[in-house]
Amino acid sequence: LETIGSSAFEGCTSLLSVTLPNSVSVIESAAFAGCTSLQSVTISTSVTSIGDYCFSGCSSLISVIIPNSVTEISNNVFENCVSLKSVDIPGGTIRIKERAFSGCNALREMVLPDSIVEIEGYAFENCQSLKSIDFSENLTSIGEYAFHNCTVLRELTIPDGVNSIGKHAFENCSSIIRVQYPDGTDKVQDYCFYNCKSISSFDFGDGVTRINDYAFANCTALGAIYLPERINYIADNAFDGAKNVRVAAHMGSYAERYAEAHNCMDLSIG
Repeated sequence: LETIGSSAFEGCTSLLSVTLPNSVSVIESAAFAGCTSLQSVTISTSVTSIGDYCFSGCSSLISVIIPNSVTEISNNVFENCVSLKSVDIPGGTIRIKERAFSGCNALREMVLPDSIVEIEGYAFENCQSLKSIDFSENLTSIGEYAFHNCTVLRELTIPDGVNSIGKHAFENCSSIIRVQYPDGTDKVQDYCFYNCKSISSFDFGDGVTRINDYAFANCTALGAIYLPERINYIADNAFDGAKNVRVAAHMGSYAERYAEAHNCMDLSIG
């Protein structure tokens, strides 16, 4: 047996555990989707590919160890595994694809190996118990809505090598207190931190040149911020509802002119 076919065990609601033999190298899409009683899975080290939606909706699954031979966490693979508390992602994994862990409400922390370079859109959306995530030092891209509605996530230190963060990426992460934004990213995208009501400290990367629509709207705890001299565009609504924002900026800079026009100037730096 080398392949577990698409939807092979989909909807087998009485299946409690799965141990795959070493001969298996491929698990195709939705192979175990909707196995709502499945609690444990042993994936053999010979497996190189786990298909989209493979364990989606396995609402009793508690923990998973992914073997080193798997290089991508596929689309929707653990979506709505609401009991999933622990995932061991191996050092060879380079990408977490769309909605891979979306709706995993029991997941509390993630440590990503340094091999990961990309987190695609919606990957951890609605992980409402996720308190911390240690990003890969080699990460370059975070997709749109990647951490949308992760309501207990507390702090973000995003590696400087990240050069792309999508729209809505951290929208409604209402418990985030502190953000270290990467030097390698040139813009804060639309709605990126919208409704992050607990952010009180935000360190902009030196590479930021644009702050787009509603990027910090409703960030009501955000106070004193320094806007880098390179910034050449800030949307008029970027800080809508962020009534406590006070800006420090270089004299003669675009950021200074913006702050003065929006009555939130605090300090001009010579």
